[in-house]
Amino acid sequence: MASGVSVDPACSAELLTLIRACPRQYRAVIYRVSPDLRTIIVDRVLPSSNITGRSAVEDWKEFTSDKYLPRDDCRYAVYDFEFDTAETGKKNKIIFLLWSPASAPIRSKMVYTSSRQAIVAVLDGVQKEVQATDEEELEYAWVESQVRLASSAR
Repeated sequence: MASGVSVDPACSAELLTLIRACPRQYRAVIYRVSPDLRTIIVDRVLPSSNITGRSAVEDWKEFTSDKYLPRDDCRYAVYDFEFDTAETGKKNKIIFLLWSPASAPIRSKMVYTSSRQAIVAVLDGVQKEVQATDEEELEYAWVESQVRLASSAR
């Protein structure tokens, strides 16, 4: 808690729901820093394709929309990233995303960056961390390449 920002216990509870629910209820949990800058809280969840019937790529497009990741402010998110492999077919990795767009206020970028470790520490089960600062870094193919690099490094 180097930044002095604490993490609401609901953050890890929602992650457990994302990871353990069978069938999956969520594709993503989005977190934000509270208006008083003291606590990281759950902002919203993205329902799983088990519920919506969307494909993995359609889920990603919904997740990266302004509705979940505003273009003028930062967010944290945990996402159940699904991709295809030649060896095993569909594969999932739980990724942590720090969204810090160039258009976000400098203070917001500083708070989110300095508080990142506090939330990562309570999110047990994250398999890959990704930071995105622009639209290109939110492209499904770019994130998939990062996830594949992490998978092949193990």
